Amino acid sequence: MTPSSHSPNTPGPGLFRPKRDLVHRFIAYLLVLSILPMLVLGVASFVIARASLQARAEVHLMQLLGERERYVALQAGQIEDLIANISGVEAITNALAERDHPADNYARLSMQARIGYVLNGYGNLKGLVSIDLITPGGAHYHVGDTLALGAPRREVLATLYNAAAASTRPVHWAGLVDNVNASSRFPQVVTAAKLIRGFRAGTAEPMPLALLLVNYSPEYWRQQFGDASGDGATRVALIDAGGRIMVHPDARRVGNPLPSALRQRLGPESGGFEAQVDGEASMVAYRRASPSGWTLVGFTPLSAANAQAAVIGQATAGVALLCLAVVALAALRFSRRVVTPLRRITDRFKRLRSEPDGPKDHLPVQGEDDIADLTHWFNAFLDGLSERERAEQATRQAEDERHARQVAEAANEAKGLFLAKVSHDLRTPLNAVLGYTQLLEIDGELNERQSQQLEIIRGSGEHLLMLINDILDLSKVEAGKMELHPHEVDLPALLRLVADTLRVKASSKLLGIVLDAAPTLPTQVMCDGKRLRQVLLNLLDNAVKFTDAGEVTFRVRPLPGGHADAAVHVLFEVQDSGVGMTAEELEACFRPFEQVGAVARRSAGTGLGLAISRQLVRLMGGEIQARSAPGEGTCFTFELQMPLAGRSHAGGPSEAPAPVGYHGPRLSVLIVDDVAENRHLITQALASLGFQVHQAADGAEGLDRARTLWPDLILMDTEMPQLGGLQATRELRSLPGLQAVPIITLSANASQADRSQCLAAGANAFLPKPVNLTALTREIGELLGLSWIRPDSSG
Repeated sequence: MTPSSHSPNTPGPGLFRPKRDLVHRFIAYLLVLSILPMLVLGVASFVIARASLQARAEVHLMQLLGERERYVALQAGQIEDLIANISGVEAITNALAERDHPADNYARLSMQARIGYVLNGYGNLKGLVSIDLITPGGAHYHVGDTLALGAPRREVLATLYNAAAASTRPVHWAGLVDNVNASSRFPQVVTAAKLIRGFRAGTAEPMPLALLLVNYSPEYWRQQFGDASGDGATRVALIDAGGRIMVHPDARRVGNPLPSALRQRLGPESGGFEAQVDGEASMVAYRRASPSGWTLVGFTPLSAANAQAAVIGQATAGVALLCLAVVALAALRFSRRVVTPLRRITDRFKRLRSEPDGPKDHLPVQGEDDIADLTHWFNAFLDGLSERERAEQATRQAEDERHARQVAEAANEAKGLFLAKVSHDLRTPLNAVLGYTQLLEIDGELNERQSQQLEIIRGSGEHLLMLINDILDLSKVEAGKMELHPHEVDLPALLRLVADTLRVKASSKLLGIVLDAAPTLPTQVMCDGKRLRQVLLNLLDNAVKFTDAGEVTFRVRPLPGGHADAAVHVLFEVQDSGVGMTAEELEACFRPFEQVGAVARRSAGTGLGLAISRQLVRLMGGEIQARSAPGEGTCFTFELQMPLAGRSHAGGPSEAPAPVGYHGPRLSVLIVDDVAENRHLITQALASLGFQVHQAADGAEGLDRARTLWPDLILMDTEMPQLGGLQATRELRSLPGLQAVPIITLSANASQADRSQCLAAGANAFLPKPVNLTALTREIGELLGLSWIRPDSSG
């Protein structure tokens, strides 16, 4: 062949082909450009890593001290609260003022009982060794780990007494000192002291009554601090006001003074510095704990951070060297084999066109080399695959959504059945508790103490019932099944009822409930009175729970913006003088099952009240707003547009007294319930009104007794063995002569669906358990057309 017959792209022997020439140049640029960046990366990585690790170690140390400081402050706050409660008990101070001689056995036991009563409210306090009350006259009252007191250590007692007397703070935080009780198994304790002052009995002469000592185990504090870092590198110590080490990971150092060189560098608040600690360069940080004035000191060796940085630097250098080796090897192999592998990849993509997996993005086509061929086949593969994948994805998505709906519906149904079962099982015993409470209240022959005790029982039962209703309401809200049932409501009467309900609980804490209802409020409005009362009770109960002194103010007033003839715009406001909340706690308090504030206050509820209240107010067309600050109380407000049901502003008629009987012949009532306590409760209530009461333990027995007794009224439970109340009601309605007998269903399943089922089965009325005897009496009177005999009526 002549030279002119060669293709322009056919290389001659020993010449670079254009494709391979491009590859060679690319590899050369890669080798040159990779050396300098990798070297710079190795050095910079070490320097930056060391500085970053030291900074992170300092931040971690300060955060760790902050966590420990909050724990110390919490413990100190609880101890100060305990000391304040003990020294504030009038019976204790009176006893101390009357005795100037050593206590006899009776006085000692009496004082121990009073102190023990105060301690009952502090179940969370751990590590408490003893509480001592020592009078100037030598009387020693002790509650704690030893019964054989013996003589106290006089020198320790004198030191604590003088320090407490000279202290300007309510509590003198002595720190780690020798135990004043020589016979205790704790030779050293963490001690807080307070000198209780008062007046001599019968005079106005001020005098010190006793020195109150609260002693804690140092070992308990050390256990609570634990290992600060988990690997032993970071250590945290707690130093008392005298410079003694109270807590240290090394128990042998507890009780020793902090080295003076370190102590002199500790400022009044917080800070950090580098120093030699135990012969090693370390990062030192410190914080002052309030209210004790103790100092938390943290130590982190700088060698730990430097060692980690060195590891990073070594690893970076190794990676850099490895990359250089890989690039060199790739250059040798890539220059010889680039074209053949690219053609293999092209053939592979041709074969993969019929397979389902592969990249999904199109690549731009550039040039006419083997890469361009690969890109053409890749795009052709995607063109055929994209439609099929979209169809398969749509089918899978539809199937996943259908399955998810089925799972969600099954979960909601299971949760609903579970909550209904729990509600039924809890309401059944509550029916007896609250029912007999109502009977005892109606009886009226209780003395004042018994009446107060009965009020406590009734309030506790109603509180448990409220918790049950809260859980059911939350389930309804989450399922979107919560509905409002507006009706005509006497608004001023409802507000008075809500305030009176909480006054009993508030009075036990010596708090006042102030109802500030504007006189211009309308009397009759249209709203769901039950849900509005639930919201207001939740807000007031929450205010009372977090208020220890002062009062809770309940304001209600109309606002401009309502229609004079159709609706009124009402502002509801509940404000307390309690502990208040931070911004984080305000954000969290409306979440379900979320409880904020001190741990000692959280046991009083489930964390559902505010969450449900917000949902109910939203259903009513409003929104609950809250503002608060720590120590300044909390204020909850919401506004509602309420349609008017009447124009009167006068109060409604007072409730008539409970009946004691009825006019006319004696009527018979049949009670059908499988729980004997429920039957006895209603039997006692109705027999006192003059009814002739009969009982049946299940639906089958109820049918037999109804056929023989022909009662004037039947009270029917819904869930019973053998034959349930719904089926028994249906069969009663099919029996000649019993079709018109009034039937009242009493059910522990209190949902709207249960009510509808009972009425559809043939019941004339439905009452949930626990049964309100007043409501039951009213329903019986309406169904039987009775004329009641009341205490103030004649005849």
